Amino acid sequence: MKKIISLILILVFTLVLVTGCQKKSVNKSDIFTSTYDLAGADEGRSIRISGNKDGTPGEQGQYKLNINNNAEPWNDDFYVELVDSDAIVQEITHAKLDILANGGMQQPITVNFPSGFKGALGLCVIIPKHAYTISVLSVGGNAEVAPKMFDLSYLYQPKE
Repeated sequence: MKKIISLILILVFTLVLVTGCQKKSVNKSDIFTSTYDLAGADEGRSIRISGNKDGTPGEQGQYKLNINNNAEPWNDDFYVELVDSDAIVQEITHAKLDILANGGMQQPITVNFPSGFKGALGLCVIIPKHAYTISVLSVGGNAEVAPKMFDLSYLYQPKE
């Protein structure tokens, strides 16, 4: 009898341990990739960001930023920011681009979603005087309204 109770306890403990340590599964339909191909004087350059479009308040989201350059060497600043419809919520990255011709760079991006927030946020990649792009993320459930494309034009001044 003690052996049966011991086996049952071991089985229950194992099930609790296995189910408690599993990673949260990500549905492939929740993964997005946004690609922006630059034009004009910047033709041959592109920005791509990908990751899970759903976020959880108070937790982190992981994204992958790729910037490709099939043009002349590219030395510039770039920013990654989390925004709502009114302002910048979080400056995630401000760094230098230093990409050779026919080269590229990859950078992991970690977003800290605000606690208690529920709705849509924009994940922005900004290269001043060249381009910006916004990917809409849903935090804390389906966002009914995407953040309005508020004016970031002061950062986006195309080359003449």
